[in-house]
Amino acid sequence: MSFVSEMTVTDGADHVDLIAQDFGSIMENKSEARRILIIDDNIDNLYILRRMLISAGYKVVETVEDSRNSIVVLKQFEPQVVFLDLKMPNIDGYEVLRLIRSLDSELRNVPVVITSSDSSSDARMRAIEAGASEFCSDIYVLSEIVPLVTRLIGPSTT
Repeated sequence: MSFVSEMTVTDGADHVDLIAQDFGSIMENKSEARRILIIDDNIDNLYILRRMLISAGYKVVETVEDSRNSIVVLKQFEPQVVFLDLKMPNIDGYEVLRLIRSLDSELRNVPVVITSSDSSSDARMRAIEAGASEFCSDIYVLSEIVPLVTRLIGPSTT
């Protein structure tokens, strides 16, 4: 199985193209890989969080920009943790979380970290009721994200 991610981040006139490496060899031995899935419609957030995790040594990071593809990618990629935005078009994060928790496989138990600019008590409560494992602001701080991921799935394998 091979995963290739491609995304373009636009910052004014600058374009950054990321073409992720072939994850085939890593995916062959899933017991050693730390697989992280990020689902967010904001391409800048995808880029920032992905780069943070890769710089911390987590090399197998897949991203989904369109929430309609989230369950298909989740089933193929089999992540050990999911970062999920709440406010997305088409299918919002609450519904994606409900879909994950209703799966007929062990993937229904994957830790899901909600990332949202809405840190209200109502948003937190709705996310917890839907099955969220953690809730954090989508203003990512490396000193908070890495310990969170380490606690949920262990340290990077590099």
